[in-house]
Amino acid sequence: RWKQLKQLKEGEYIAITDSFPDDGNPYKIDFKYEEFKPVKYAIHVPEETTVELMWLLGAYLGDGYMERDKKTQRLRRVYFVVPPKDKARKKLEAYLKKVFGIDFWRNKGICLTVGSSVFAEFIHALGLQGLARTKRVPQWVYTLPLDQKLGFIEGYLDTDGSERYNMMKDNVQYGQLTFTSCNKPLLEDVKYLMISCGLKPLKISTYVASRKLTKGRVEKEYITHFLTLNIRENLDVIR
Repeated sequence: RWKQLKQLKEGEYIAITDSFPDDGNPYKIDFKYEEFKPVKYAIHVPEETTVELMWLLGAYLGDGYMERDKKTQRLRRVYFVVPPKDKARKKLEAYLKKVFGIDFWRNKGICLTVGSSVFAEFIHALGLQGLARTKRVPQWVYTLPLDQKLGFIEGYLDTDGSERYNMMKDNVQYGQLTFTSCNKPLLEDVKYLMISCGLKPLKISTYVASRKLTKGRVEKEYITHFLTLNIRENLDVIR
């Protein structure tokens, strides 16, 4: 477990790891769709995880959400907030086609939308339900092979990550990869997953900022969390 330095006592052992053995296995997916009306678009449902599937799930973790039918409350549509000009958009479209056979997506504003209750239920069944403040990394993700865990991290990076101070100086790469979220437990999940892949994430920082509202209303405070890691020694591994 993690301890602060002030909690350590003389004589205690400290475990430091650079990476873990790659002894994970693809996750066997047991998903059955309970049909409540005829399916308009049939999709291929994977039986186990792959790098491409994990990238898609990482992308959903970063910039995805689902919509329910107002009458039945059944899940009916999946949104990826990845604009058409975003660098990750072509990969998103290609992997949806390759993994699920989905080529019936639509644009809705800056979102790519998939109108499939089967697809939505599939993502929900894998434990990726929730909103920005409640999403978590499912426990089974930690049991995957290294390449699949990195695929998941890459999808999250491509949709919800950013670069800071990216520069080369004297042939040395400087800069950081930054993940910003209102959900600190989610960033903690991602940090532990990164460590299990041999990556070297830094601390999670928390900032309290304020935002001016409409005229006559007071400023509103909000809390934002940042997980960072150096580009050097980390980005090449993820890619």
